[in-house]
Amino acid sequence: MRRSVIFYNPAAPYFTLPLQFLALASVIDRTRFSVHIIDARIEQSPEVAHAKLRALLPDALCVGISVITGTPIRDAVAASQVVKSADPTVPVVWGGWHPSILPEQCLREGHADFCVKGQGEMTFLDLLDALSTGGGFESIEGICYLREGLFRENPPRKFVDVNHFPSYDYSLLPLERYFALKKRRQLDFYSSQGCPYRCSFCADPYVYNRRWSGLRESRMMTDVFDAVGRYDVTDVVFQDENFFANKSRVQQFCQNYVAGGMKFSWTATSRADQIADLSLEHLHLALRDLDRAAVLVDARAARRVRAPIARIAHAVSIPVGLVRVEHGRAVVHAGVQPVAVHVPVAAVAQAVPVAVAVRVAHVARPVVVGVGDNGVGT
Repeated sequence: MRRSVIFYNPAAPYFTLPLQFLALASVIDRTRFSVHIIDARIEQSPEVAHAKLRALLPDALCVGISVITGTPIRDAVAASQVVKSADPTVPVVWGGWHPSILPEQCLREGHADFCVKGQGEMTFLDLLDALSTGGGFESIEGICYLREGLFRENPPRKFVDVNHFPSYDYSLLPLERYFALKKRRQLDFYSSQGCPYRCSFCADPYVYNRRWSGLRESRMMTDVFDAVGRYDVTDVVFQDENFFANKSRVQQFCQNYVAGGMKFSWTATSRADQIADLSLEHLHLALRDLDRAAVLVDARAARRVRAPIARIAHAVSIPVGLVRVEHGRAVVHAGVQPVAVHVPVAAVAQAVPVAVAVRVAHVARPVVVGVGDNGVGT
């Protein structure tokens, strides 16, 4: 009988698809293990999610929990306690940003038996093999655990080119439930992992050590366009840390998007200096189907960074506004010369989700935000 691998996504006030679990599931041999994904965010309550988790434990080989710093930790701890109370023999594996940065703390608090650091696909696969065969853990790169009270951190795993991983199986998720909660047929997608930059506000340089790997243009377009057609998607959110890390890849995507007559809107994140490096031709190409667009520039950004962004924005008729953090809230002020366009807070609230505005306000570089019928392009 196949043993079950259970993935649990803690409760949070948003409905992003748990792509991290699709990434792990893509490398798991489904003839050996059955995969179950429980997402507390789409359940009626965390308690309902916990009941589903408890019901699956009798056949479980392990439970993997994705943990990010912030409020989701509360339910991550609660779900771990459900497992420990119901069957303490089932190992709990924490992965994600928080345990990648603070593995010893997570382990010593008793909620996890193992922590996976950084890119998790091959690390988790090796851990499954060890758990299923009774093998040791000493040789598994990328994991941390306690042995007789001592913290053990195995050597880091070599970063793997994402093109070596299979495509995601979105059928593992109840997509219609996510679409209903999002109020749009919006699909989240990873086209890359990591980021080559070292922004001081970001955890990515620590977790991925400035490594980046992206799907080749042909693979990215095939996977995205296939998912859009298969699931009747109207909006795609690229959840990459830095979608624009490879400029030629982005240009090829935009050209094929237009040539293929694609109608879905899409969202992606970039450093503003990468936008500044785009030619006006390619910037026009990227923005041609947007109804509304704005450039929100962190007020702390250096003039040498703000000036070229302002010139480009002026060339493509995009308003620019300074973003400051005042009393814990993002506030948009008057524009940056030579594009002195006032962007009222109310207008930004209509065009850009609050989460995006707040995120912009906390970075040290300007960010381009464009809004179409069904989404936001960053």
